[in-house]
Amino acid sequence: MGQKQRFQRYAPFGLGIGELLFYGGPIYGWATLVYVLKADGYYSNLCTNETAIETTNDEDTPATCAEQDAILNLVFTVGIFSLCGSEIFTGLLFDYFGTRFLRLLLHLLVASGLIMMAFSSPSIPVLLFPGMVCISIGGIAILFTNMQIGNLFGNHRATVMTLLNGCLDSSSFVMLLIKLGYESGISIQIAFATLAGATFCFFINTFVFLPKHHIPWPLPPDYGKKKKDNFDAEKVEDQVKENGPSETTNDEISRQLAESQRNNDFPTVKSCICSPLFALFLIWLSVLQLRLLYFMGTLNPFLVQLTDGDDKLVSQYTTIFSFFQLCGIFVAPFSGLILDRNKSRQSGSPRGPYEDIRDSGLAFTVTTLSYVVFSISNVIPVIEVLYVTYLLHVITRGFMYALAAAAMPIFFPSQYFGTLFGLLMGLSSIIGLLQFPLFIVSQTFFDNDPLVVNLILLVACMLTIVLPIYIHFYAKRANQQLNEMKKQRNEMAGIDNPGMVEDIII
Repeated sequence: MGQKQRFQRYAPFGLGIGELLFYGGPIYGWATLVYVLKADGYYSNLCTNETAIETTNDEDTPATCAEQDAILNLVFTVGIFSLCGSEIFTGLLFDYFGTRFLRLLLHLLVASGLIMMAFSSPSIPVLLFPGMVCISIGGIAILFTNMQIGNLFGNHRATVMTLLNGCLDSSSFVMLLIKLGYESGISIQIAFATLAGATFCFFINTFVFLPKHHIPWPLPPDYGKKKKDNFDAEKVEDQVKENGPSETTNDEISRQLAESQRNNDFPTVKSCICSPLFALFLIWLSVLQLRLLYFMGTLNPFLVQLTDGDDKLVSQYTTIFSFFQLCGIFVAPFSGLILDRNKSRQSGSPRGPYEDIRDSGLAFTVTTLSYVVFSISNVIPVIEVLYVTYLLHVITRGFMYALAAAAMPIFFPSQYFGTLFGLLMGLSSIIGLLQFPLFIVSQTFFDNDPLVVNLILLVACMLTIVLPIYIHFYAKRANQQLNEMKKQRNEMAGIDNPGMVEDIII
């Protein structure tokens, strides 16, 4: 690989990491921002003398109350729903209008959202709602346009995609920077205005490195070598149709075999959506995401409860949580490594078309089991246990979202990725809305004690083991059917040795 090709790979990859770290998913640091918003007095007017919960360390800190917790939790719920729910439309826009159109739109959304956050104040707290909505929608669009960069890295595709997802998780550290700045005398208005001004960096990837439409998969070996191709997937696809594919290595043949088989199994978007595999994938993601969102949405009031309103302890554990969240960028790629672990093995023949699906079962099993352990830690009302809970939160979130993105093109044809991934995240976000009523239930019926809800979510997480079990039997059955079909074809051709008939790309 020439130096120019390396630059064309790693430059957009590095810029994509930066975009996602600062703008991809800052709402995941909501528990940290809530601390600042409360300290600044956002929605403190909802607290009365009868409902206020006084802090024990600082008389100047505004009192908090259940009503304030509820409205701030609603901002988080609306923002998260916007992030995930908008993916239905984001995926369609990405598939039909391409990269550049979506990136120009996301730039407008992110900048607008940050400006609204900059103009918000305790006297105009309502701007939190549209501000977080625009930031969240724009952030997930950044992920959509950058995940295709994984197509440039061959057998390490899933690892790159999961790393980019991990960057989105780690973008919660932006809220930590805002909190540290606030404690140093920098207002949140100045912080958000600074972030809004820095969004001009989006134009570099938009107009210099990323294509107008899409990066194709499987990637042609001469992709990007000619300047006239300009990294444009449509021109490359026309060239491949005219001249035929030029891949000759086992790895390249394996990718084409797998993609061809996916096109045969799922010829339309409808066939993908109506499949048991997609339905179980959706249930798996919905349940685990709900478990995650409930923890994030209730963390601040839970800390207040565990510390008896000790403001210094709440601040300390909030900051510790933010530092743990920074590790998302390091954790998420491990799920990609699990997916990619067998793709570069030395073998005399290409991998079968269902081996990638079979290999994904381990990653899903590890994620499900980690969520079970995470849920168990949530039912232990000891503040020191939060260190373990924080660590498990980073691991589970990183694996879940990374797998949701990386496994989709393994299960279904790549040309439907945007639509299917958007639909998956959008539908799961509807289930995620239950986070708010569950929070209200714990407030109203259990005196702010989340134990009962956490036990219910623990049982639900245990049931998600159904997906990896199904993946195992699905891949096994599909592979048997494929071998039987090959055997029958060989017998009809009058060939005794099945190895004499090579796999062909349909």
